[in-house]
Amino acid sequence: MGLGNHGDPSQEPRGRGAFSSVGLAGRGLETEPGWWGGGVFGHDRYWGDLSGHPLAGVGADIKRCQSWNILVLLSIGGPGNDYSIPSSKSAADVADNLWNAHLGGRRRGVFRPFGDAAVDGIDFYIDRGRPGRYDELARPFNGYNRFYRGWKGVRVIVTPRCGFPDARLDGALRTGLFERIHVRFYGNDTRCAYGTGAGTWGVAEAWRKWAARYPGSEVYLGLAPAESGVPEGAQGTVAVYLKYLYYDLLPKVQEAENYGGVMVWDRFSNKKTRGSTVVKGWA
Repeated sequence: MGLGNHGDPSQEPRGRGAFSSVGLAGRGLETEPGWWGGGVFGHDRYWGDLSGHPLAGVGADIKRCQSWNILVLLSIGGPGNDYSIPSSKSAADVADNLWNAHLGGRRRGVFRPFGDAAVDGIDFYIDRGRPGRYDELARPFNGYNRFYRGWKGVRVIVTPRCGFPDARLDGALRTGLFERIHVRFYGNDTRCAYGTGAGTWGVAEAWRKWAARYPGSEVYLGLAPAESGVPEGAQGTVAVYLKYLYYDLLPKVQEAENYGGVMVWDRFSNKKTRGSTVVKGWA
């Protein structure tokens, strides 16, 4: 079981099961900063557009988190314009670039923005575009583990919307390659996002479907402190604002054998509300 933060590799250590996520924006695509993307993944040239982002300390931060047993992931996709994996060649080429630029590969001529630091895996945060060949993109990452002796050097994670099933990612999820599924029960989906009025009932209904459909993966409850009812700068015991989570929602989701923990979005909002200071004791 664990608690993790998306969006800031400098989080405090959370112990076993904790993770952090960093991201890149793809050159040629108007994505919001923080994501690796492209109008179409796989147009012959691949590199992260990091203009305007200070990189000097990122590699050291990644290593520091890893020394605390925090899993550091690189998120691909994210908000912005549509993007896709339209062909098998696109899938193979994108996987090859990510392997050599951010994971354990070291091909000469491939720019490594974080120096010799290597992230622990790839987080599929696919939020735009048509369903693509994301199953074919996931398979090479699993194959790269043959270069590691006795341990899993490349983890494959997915962060879908809470609406079930996720049409963009269902085919990839059916491969069984994703060890963790961080389901986003936040955002604008009125069927299952807690902050939209779906409430604990809507979250619990969608949760049961996710947990039952993918029994071989650990499923995480993704929540956003900014939508959780904890006001910014809350004084006193933050648990007062999260009673619904402790008494109502968590007992329901923890019934699933493949319950993995709670994922918090995002680190910036979490630091303001201090929500995870309470949740980490319950997750």
